[in-house]
Amino acid sequence: MFINSVFEQGLAAHRQGDLVTAQECYQQVLQQQPQHADALHLSGVLAKQLNAADIGVDMIKKAIAINPVSSAYYNNLALCYRDMGDNRNALAVLQQAVQLNPEDAMAWFNLGNVERDMGERGAAISAYQTSLQHQPKNTAALNNLGELLYKQGLFAEAEQQLQKALVLEPGLQQAHANLGHVYRRLKHFPEALQHYRQALAANARDFDSLFGTALVELQQEDYPAGWDKYQARFFATEKIRYRHPELQAWPGIGHDGRVLVWAEQGVGDEIMFASLLPVLAQHVSAMTLECDERLMPLFLQALPALHTVAKDSLDDAATVQQFDYQLPLGDLPRLLGFPQTVGNNGRFLAAGQPADASGPLRIGISWISRNADTGHLRSIAFEQLAPLFKQPGTAWVNLQFGDCTAEAEWLAAQGVCWEDDPGYDKYTELEKLADTIRGLNLVICVDNSVAHLSAALGVETWILLNRYSDWRWGAEREDSIWYPSVTLLRQQQAGDWQPVISRVQQRLQQTQELVREKSHTVE
Repeated sequence: MFINSVFEQGLAAHRQGDLVTAQECYQQVLQQQPQHADALHLSGVLAKQLNAADIGVDMIKKAIAINPVSSAYYNNLALCYRDMGDNRNALAVLQQAVQLNPEDAMAWFNLGNVERDMGERGAAISAYQTSLQHQPKNTAALNNLGELLYKQGLFAEAEQQLQKALVLEPGLQQAHANLGHVYRRLKHFPEALQHYRQALAANARDFDSLFGTALVELQQEDYPAGWDKYQARFFATEKIRYRHPELQAWPGIGHDGRVLVWAEQGVGDEIMFASLLPVLAQHVSAMTLECDERLMPLFLQALPALHTVAKDSLDDAATVQQFDYQLPLGDLPRLLGFPQTVGNNGRFLAAGQPADASGPLRIGISWISRNADTGHLRSIAFEQLAPLFKQPGTAWVNLQFGDCTAEAEWLAAQGVCWEDDPGYDKYTELEKLADTIRGLNLVICVDNSVAHLSAALGVETWILLNRYSDWRWGAEREDSIWYPSVTLLRQQQAGDWQPVISRVQQRLQQTQELVREKSHTVE
């Protein structure tokens, strides 16, 4: 009787947040009854709350050895493992928990969290859905499910779950932020900004919502406001890391000196933002560009006075001694006033000889994006491009890296003229890829690094954009502020590429005539 009374006293204190009293009571119980499974279990939970998850693991394991059929024990053991960064063991334990009690909503919820953290989005979505079957008003599960559906490109489904969360909990900050992201992708810009504002009102340091606001403003072509908030990218995502903080940031025009410009994102972003380097060169005495090693030869050809170094190749001590300022490449538009006060050289990479227009129209093609977040939305199934290859008077050149053997065999069987140089790697040898592109009349591609490389070389480039296209291409325009040789061909309905391919076919017929007319004019 005494043991039960002390345990209940500890449990009541625990629920009220009095961890000291709870710990004392659990210890008294265990001194009298070392095999008291619930006291062991809750001592482990308390240890986790006191940032001693390793002790929590030991205590809860002892409880499970005594009572191996309580899903709650396994659930809290998994939370201890998760605190320790051990998702593998957390996953195994939670799988045991839901086997023991398939109706344990919290176990399914925590399983979803672990699977999400491990990158298993499909499994996590299924776990959240199961959790909500048993606990439909769990706003955290609704929010997390909505966030994952958004990341999978299932925007309507994501909107539905996030709206449910906000009906139940109108002030849920994360749901407002995630709904802002959904509406941004759907191009419902007023709604996106409204939810971002509500998220920021709840948490002024929500840099994810501030960055989302920047992307909306940039896509709507409100450049001064958008570029100002674009600095939030360094705090909104771990993918973009601020480097060289020991150096003063370049304040802008009017400040001469030796500037270290450093690339911060993917190859396409590097090329796009680097198109402003010729403008920067007019305002500083010396520039060094820290960039992807694959791009170094191309940048040197374009800007012979530029010094280039590979990413992460400068140590801090050397950096401080060599330079007066550091400058993230993505800050160039804000500091130089692009595009409202200065333009850029959108074809700034060294051009080669124009392609021969007397023979078949030589067309480069790339249909896959490997972007981790949106590549599945940007990419086109190769068979959907089949109507293009029937266009007479065309020769097709593969610009897609990776194994394209199956595509080549299919095209050969159709009698399509198809070139694919096996002598270099299209992913690692970008200088050689650029040489290939220079010999083309036209490039047709999805939104990937090939699009930026081709456009920066000044080659006519048609970029096929999915309905939820990136901020850099604007909302509805068919040209690009970054590259004068680009034409944007957009999906009107999400996932429906057929009308886009039909437009490409029509333009191809027109282009064949225009190319030949230009050729005769030059002659």
